[in-house]
Amino acid sequence: MAEITYAHVVVKDRPEEGMLSKGEIQAILDKSSNPGIALPLEAKFWSREQLEMFVMSDGLIRPKGCSLLDERNMLNTNMSSDEVAHALAQAAAWLADSDALLVGSGAGMGVDSGLGTFRGGHQGVWEGLQAVGV
Repeated sequence: MAEITYAHVVVKDRPEEGMLSKGEIQAILDKSSNPGIALPLEAKFWSREQLEMFVMSDGLIRPKGCSLLDERNMLNTNMSSDEVAHALAQAAAWLADSDALLVGSGAGMGVDSGLGTFRGGHQGVWEGLQAVGV
C-alpha cells in the first residue's frame, strides 16, 4: 500500500478490489512518452494490460466501451488557424445573440466551486444562491 504525504496529511492509497491504485496508474503513466495523456474515469477498472496498451499506444488501442472520444473519428480536427478563428468568432456571435445560456456540469466539478453536494460536509443548496435571491 503506497502512502502519499501532503503537508501534515497522510493519504493512504487503498484501491477497492478489482481496481488499479493511483500508484499503479501513475507507474504506467511514468513509462509513457506522453505522461499527460487523458484517461477516462473508468480506467481504474481496466486490467493493468488494458491500461498499458491504452497509454503506450497514446490512446489508439482502447478497451471496449472506452468513454473517451476517438479524435480520429471527429470532424474538423485538422483545422487551420484561420478556420479555428472563424469557428470561435461564429460561436461568440451565437452566444452574443442568444437570449440565455445553459451550462451543465458533471459530478466532481461543483464542490471545488463551492456548490453543495447534498451529502458529506458540504450538504445543501449553495449559500451564494440566497445572496442573489434564488
